[in-house]
Amino acid sequence: MAAAAHLHQDVKLHVPKVGSRLPRLENVRANKVLTMLASTLAVTLAIWFVLSALNQIDPISKRLGPYDPLGLLPRWTFFAPHPGIYDYHLIYRECASLEPPLTNPQMFEEVKHLVGPWTQVPDLCPGSSRFMLWNPQRRVTKTISDIVAGMTMLRLAYPTLGDGVQYTTFYWLLLHLIQQTSQRQGQRQFALIQSHGFPPDRESLVFFMSNFHPVGASRLR
Repeated sequence: MAAAAHLHQDVKLHVPKVGSRLPRLENVRANKVLTMLASTLAVTLAIWFVLSALNQIDPISKRLGPYDPLGLLPRWTFFAPHPGIYDYHLIYRECASLEPPLTNPQMFEEVKHLVGPWTQVPDLCPGSSRFMLWNPQRRVTKTISDIVAGMTMLRLAYPTLGDGVQYTTFYWLLLHLIQQTSQRQGQRQFALIQSHGFPPDRESLVFFMSNFHPVGASRLR
């Protein structure tokens, strides 16, 4: 009986616990599934990245278009379907005399020797590394962009507006900016220059030119 009991204990000790191995097998299977999903996702994102990079090239983009009906491949114009390709510069010139009012070309000829050269409005948005975090001056350049957009819409809606543009908010905002450049008394004229491209092939043209206005110590009228 003692031998039988001892044999029974040996058998009991060496019987594998099948139930305790099941959680381990489930963990291994779950890890394999997660690894496969992660690998599939990584490959998918890598392919998407490569195709997105290639999609920025016009000839390739045209070929990929038919295979992307859902528009899953972004373009560099993703947030701006019609991105701005022009730069705008606000310039001005001034006449040191308030008389005569330069309201027509003939009067301008009489005092053109008193009219200074065209000058770009300085430091509308001066460059600085801190602007990556804080750039309140950006509002000024954004204002000019909005003014250009507004004046463009006015031109399209009213092709014969002519000098009537000087009674619009856009015009007076620009005049206000010009007035802030200097407190010298005189008459001042401003213009918006549109430029495109990079030096030395940069092209420029006059987008808009104002009349002369008294500025400085004199009250604007």
